Amino acid sequence: MRPLPAIAATVGLLVLGCGGLFERARDQTREGVTIATAYPGASPAEVEQLITAPVELAVAAEPGVRAVESRSSEGWSMVTAWFEPGRTDPYAMRASLLERMQIASGSLPEDAEPSLLLDAGAEDGLLTRVAVTGAEGWEACASDLERAALTTPGVRQVVSSGLEGPRVVVEADPARLAAYGLDSGELSSALMAAPAHPSGALIRVPTAGTQQLDSLGERVVAMRDGAPVLLRDVATIRLDRDPHAPVVVLDGMRAGLLTIYHQPGADPQTVRAGLARALEPVELSCGQGLIAQRLPPGERVRALRLELPAGGEELMSLAQPLAEIAARAGAESVLMELGSPSDSGLALTTQHAQLILRYAEPPEAAPVAVLMRAVQALPGLALLGWEGPGSRTLLLLRGPDHDSVQAVAEELSDALDAVGGTVAVDDGLPPPGPSVDVEADRTRLAAYGLTQAQLAQAVRAASSCLPGGSVDDGGGLQLPLTLCVGNDSIDTLADQPLITPDGSVVPLGAVATITLSTSASARSRWDMAPAVTLAITSDEPSERRLREAVLELVSLHPLPAGVSAELLP
Repeated sequence: MRPLPAIAATVGLLVLGCGGLFERARDQTREGVTIATAYPGASPAEVEQLITAPVELAVAAEPGVRAVESRSSEGWSMVTAWFEPGRTDPYAMRASLLERMQIASGSLPEDAEPSLLLDAGAEDGLLTRVAVTGAEGWEACASDLERAALTTPGVRQVVSSGLEGPRVVVEADPARLAAYGLDSGELSSALMAAPAHPSGALIRVPTAGTQQLDSLGERVVAMRDGAPVLLRDVATIRLDRDPHAPVVVLDGMRAGLLTIYHQPGADPQTVRAGLARALEPVELSCGQGLIAQRLPPGERVRALRLELPAGGEELMSLAQPLAEIAARAGAESVLMELGSPSDSGLALTTQHAQLILRYAEPPEAAPVAVLMRAVQALPGLALLGWEGPGSRTLLLLRGPDHDSVQAVAEELSDALDAVGGTVAVDDGLPPPGPSVDVEADRTRLAAYGLTQAQLAQAVRAASSCLPGGSVDDGGGLQLPLTLCVGNDSIDTLADQPLITPDGSVVPLGAVATITLSTSASARSRWDMAPAVTLAITSDEPSERRLREAVLELVSLHPLPAGVSAELLP
């Protein structure tokens, strides 16, 4: 799932469409509330029709809402209501929208989960990144740096990755689970002593105390015919000492990455100076072997945000081709973060990756477009965005239906890519390679007494490993526990077992149609009209000249009836 695009502040909006060119005034800042609703197992089209459309109608009627933006993806609806800052009380707006959602919930499907209200904003508050590697013990130094950063005035949050140690992996056998009439949800519940909550989100289950690793296999997970079924009867337990996702590599060495955000309203330069004073003594105390790089947003840092397939275990296979691409970009240092969770934290439909390049001096001509196209050419990756010098803008296309808007977006995307030093990152277009679509048959699900939530959980179990709390290794060390329930390949998804209420086993393929698809992974709308956003990035330092060039290019491509193109900075 890709996040809704953040739209920068502007004083005007240029629009091209059937009626020609005109301008609309916009506020310099925006505030909004996002209504997130899970509908497990539903396709983007089903989510749009059954969840997104009713929610859009509910929030659009609220006084003070200026625009409604939505995104419908596999199992999730995200609707953002934008309102006027300074003229609308954000707390009153949240309360009113919550009341409207309570009324609108009666028109939503019964198996849709309760909606969540989240704050929406255009700025994420990124302050800096600190990459840490070096001699033995650098992980402890990274943890000390994290604590120092968290106590710095003005710092809101520190997100760490690449610092995990060993983990316990419970690899459940679907065939043995089915033989005992168990499914992955029941196994999660038994392991963690608390019920799992299957949804489009990660299955997060709390732990009740700890259990030593050597006795974990004796854990009773179910009773069958008066006899206990032990964990070792249905699963293999192993200690995995290999680093796991997210994987961070700095100049070819395993590393940790601290991403630090400042508080709203805080001055980034002031907070950054205070952070440097807090981190320097920690770095010195760590000794000569520590390698620490600070990567603040600026002219010397370029960061590419990528999207990876969910559940990919071969993340390191991407490191070499990405390193080769980065080397051609002439960077002094290269950092890769592979397999970080999606920004929204709502779904495990995708994982993210970052390619961060640091230069000793600002390059005279940044080969951004060449770098981005090379990364886009790697199989299985999608390019989400770019950070660094240059300029960028958003081109919003709207029309009567998704197919016509996507056709125009594809044509304009190709035309923009042909312009030297410019690249268009699309949002809502078909992915670069085929994906697997699982379309539930509601009639057959109901006949077996199964729900879409169970189907969605089986799909996730068949394609990925999910976090499941922690366990004691016997020496008092808490290790993260990962539960892997499923097949080695997505090709065998149709054989994934589902357990019906009467205890019989039904293969997933009996209640769903599984196909390879090149259709869009999500559907976007703006003010309830089908939409596609093209994020346009250029080496051109002037945003004004980039906007003029894009407008000229769009004017050379007549738009079909009913389709409009809006240029958003």
